Amino acid sequence: MHHLAKAAAGASLIGAAAGAVVGGAVSAAKQAQDVKEGKITKEEAAKRTAKDAAGAGAATAVGVAAVSLLRLGGVFGILTVFAVAAGTKYLLDTEGKKVCKKVKAAAGKAAGKVSEAAASVSEKLKDEEPLKSE
Repeated sequence: MHHLAKAAAGASLIGAAAGAVVGGAVSAAKQAQDVKEGKITKEEAAKRTAKDAAGAGAATAVGVAAVSLLRLGGVFGILTVFAVAAGTKYLLDTEGKKVCKKVKAAAGKAAGKVSEAAASVSEKLKDEEPLKSE
């Protein structure tokens, strides 16, 4: 089984690179059009293109890994790569945003609690007498 996992990992890496190149090229074309129309800045276009390329690469890697591990080939294997990659990209684009918002909100709450605790400790230390050395 070890050799199968190594082969799947290698194929996934190649798939990730290919997916990133294709996804990045498609995104760059769209972003270039949006820049030309004045909808976004060049900096925003670059960020979106990089994000899209990374997402497409990751999604393709998952699709290739699934096909490799299931030992699918031919047309069925190709269709499976596309289906799994499309599903993965959809999840990254939709659920990924929700997860990021939840993490950001939780981090904000945690930072608030830490600030409150630090203020409380600081207030209590003001009332304490300084330690005396002997």
